[in-house]
Amino acid sequence: MTEARQREDERRLRELALHRDHIAERRGKVLDEVLEESASLDRRRRLVAGLRSEEISGSTARVAEFLGLAERRLASREAALSADGLEQRFEKDNLFGDNDDHAFRPPYGYY
Repeated sequence: MTEARQREDERRLRELALHRDHIAERRGKVLDEVLEESASLDRRRRLVAGLRSEEISGSTARVAEFLGLAERRLASREAALSADGLEQRFEKDNLFGDNDDHAFRPPYGYY
């Protein structure tokens, strides 16, 4: 094996490692985001359940309006965090598929 060929193979292996790191970082970041969103969803569910369990009278029209907003947003977030919602998100963001390396570029001056 020539010295140039060996250098090229070493460069390619370093680039593959950077490529894997890029993918792992993107996946880890979205996992953290989904976990945070899931925790927020749990808080919304508890809030909505608590308000639903109270007797809301005509004198609490503002609370009733707030509850309606909370319920709509809860439904929207539940849909976004469902398997179908996550599939759409991952497809849009090029994650967990063959194109996970979206926006991967070796560092400037790497070559």
